Parts: sequence; C-alpha cells; structure tokens
Amino acid sequence: MHARFADPEPASPDSVDKIETETLESRIEHFKQNPNNMTVLHEFIDEVVQHAETEANKRALEAQKSQQVG
Repeated sequence: MHARFADPEPASPDSVDKIETETLESRIEHFKQNPNNMTVLHEFIDEVVQHAETEANKRALEAQKSQQVG
C-alpha cells in the first residue's frame, strides 16, 4: 500500500516555520482543499479496506477449517 500526499513542488526553506505555526486543523483543511490529495487518500483507504476484507475472509476460512479438523 502506498500513499503520496506530497506537493510536486519542492518545499521552500520557510515551509518548516509555516508547519510549526499553523494549527493542525488549518493544515488538515488546507490538505482537504487539494482535490489530488483527496483522490489519493480515497484510493489508499479503498486499498486498505480491500486488504482488510481479504485478510478477514482468509482468517475466517482458516478458523472454519480448523474447527472441521478438530
């Protein structure tokens, strides 16, 4: 699973200062305003959910098999 939320532009030297002075809420809101970030985020969440579902089904099948054997 891979997610990239970085801007294509390199960070400026004052970006660290901006991060330190902005509130988390304002940084989250700024992140949400970029449609590309939201697209990548949704794709990543979909991938995580799909992986979790596959793993849950696999474990349920293994548990069912072990009950049949025992």
